[in-house]
Amino acid sequence: MVINVKAIKYKKADSTHIKMVYLIRNNPLVRKELICDGDINYLQHIEHYNKMLEDRNYSIYVMYYGSWIIGFYNVIVDRNKKEVEIGYKLSPTFWGKGLGKIMFRDSLSKVKKLYPKYGIILTVFKDNEKAVKIYKSGGFKLSGAKKVRDRLLYTMKLHNLKSNI
Repeated sequence: MVINVKAIKYKKADSTHIKMVYLIRNNPLVRKELICDGDINYLQHIEHYNKMLEDRNYSIYVMYYGSWIIGFYNVIVDRNKKEVEIGYKLSPTFWGKGLGKIMFRDSLSKVKKLYPKYGIILTVFKDNEKAVKIYKSGGFKLSGAKKVRDRLLYTMKLHNLKSNI
């Protein structure tokens, strides 16, 4: 599949996206890369999702490829620490096509505009080598690590907010 970058669009999530976000988040391959990897039922998801939509410190942006929702990223703002954490979820159907890198680039651009004086952090498992490589190419550096389910989880921080990817 050749990716037409012009076909990629983002929309701030609302209640119409709840089912697709659930299906992507609950995919076993995606869950494996989450810190909280447990299966949640749809009713639990609806309750959690609605709380996130109401929280001014939390945003979800849905990634469209044409008319398909293929992933999303979430932004968590910690105003006390002046940090923003970004998390990425992409449907496994679209893995290996460069869309993760595009989502990463686009989300960084948006977050830098919205929170120009905040640090940006993310977490990623060490063995997710493609993601680690993408994040490093965007200027992120390792700032911590801990064991989660017998895997090493990195915390990475963007030290140069002017970095270009």
